[in-house]
Amino acid sequence: MTCNLTTITPDIKMFFNYRRVRNINRCNNFNRNKNEDVAQHSFFTSLLAMIITKEFFRNYPHMENQVSMSVVLEKALTHDLEEAITSDIPSNVKHISPEFNDVIQEVICRMMTECYEDTSDTFHDILEISINSKKGIEGSIVSLADILELSIYCCEEVCAGNFFMKGLLIKCIRLVENSNFYKLYNLPFVNNLVESIKMLSAKNGCSIAAIQELYHL
Repeated sequence: MTCNLTTITPDIKMFFNYRRVRNINRCNNFNRNKNEDVAQHSFFTSLLAMIITKEFFRNYPHMENQVSMSVVLEKALTHDLEEAITSDIPSNVKHISPEFNDVIQEVICRMMTECYEDTSDTFHDILEISINSKKGIEGSIVSLADILELSIYCCEEVCAGNFFMKGLLIKCIRLVENSNFYKLYNLPFVNNLVESIKMLSAKNGCSIAAIQELYHL
């Protein structure tokens, strides 16, 4: 059977392009012991965002009607979807200054709009979710989960002896602790996670016994 590319719709082409994120390694300007791709990062960010949202509901039940779990998960799942087109822009580059990050986001938004031009309304909805993934209170949760997931990856690298990642880890923790959501809402899971990352990545903090306890080996 001859492959007639004209029958492949823009939506199908875009979905196939989404799958490229599984081949895009994060922190690509750092020495790494083990790679983490964008698809893996998006999964763990979504999982963290779900946990944070559930704990937020339990600790602040009066806010439950102001936050949508489905919106949180949609935003978390798509927050890096543009990297299927742009590839990964390292965090230490994006966050060199707020002004520079704004410029990067503007260019990415323009690129994505052009790429989605011929797709259906369904895929335009996905684009809109992705572009606005860090906006609103749901976006604040996703933003926190995003940087926490990077912190965990850096922590695992440092625990494995990769001290090239220590500087990025310190910066990530600073970003977490300075985030508005983190400062406004006292969530035990997030607080304990941050303290655990600090302890494990401290000098001599990651012993064999600590690793065995952490991973139930």
